[in-house]
Amino acid sequence: MIKAYVFDMDGTLLDTLGDLHAAVNRTLALYGLEPIGAQQTRQFVGNGIAMLARRACGGRLDPERLREFTGALARDYAANCEINTRPYDGIVPVLDELGGRGAVLATVTNKQQDAAESVARKYFGGRLRLVIGDNGVRRLKPAPDGVLEVMKALELRPDEVVFAGDGETDVKTGLAAGVRTIACLWGFRSAEQLRAAGATEFASSPEELGKIG
Repeated sequence: MIKAYVFDMDGTLLDTLGDLHAAVNRTLALYGLEPIGAQQTRQFVGNGIAMLARRACGGRLDPERLREFTGALARDYAANCEINTRPYDGIVPVLDELGGRGAVLATVTNKQQDAAESVARKYFGGRLRLVIGDNGVRRLKPAPDGVLEVMKALELRPDEVVFAGDGETDVKTGLAAGVRTIACLWGFRSAEQLRAAGATEFASSPEELGKIG
């Protein structure tokens, strides 16, 4: 019996691409660098703010300037992460359906902890019991630490947990944690990319995800 559903956030629960893309390009402009396209940003997200900064800069900054850029990007996004962001259509009803069955809902994300908590409160109220983000201490996905932390907090076995996410990083995270892993096809990656990362089970829509039990 599934007792907890753990979700990635960006690209799974929330469409955050617009705010991420805008923050990246504002920061690039601040450092005199050319902007990147939205599709580039889409491919660059998923491994935390530091990796997003590194990919966006594309080797155009020395290590010290890259550290400064990363900090500037983190501050910009934290201040502007709720402008264009919205839940994917159908996500909130699915969360209500799963919660109504008695399942615990949580998110494990590489988003900064404060930003993750802020958007979780704004868009999902109290639906997500645990919000596990980048606190600067635990390892980020694809390390399984966040999912394992949820399991420990809820005293659950791997066979009682489903992890759902839209990225290669999420697939690797779920598999590393030993839990049932669902690749979501409405987010930032294609089925081919997810399959190459090891995905074997897919959900094409939030409604389809809600039927998994």
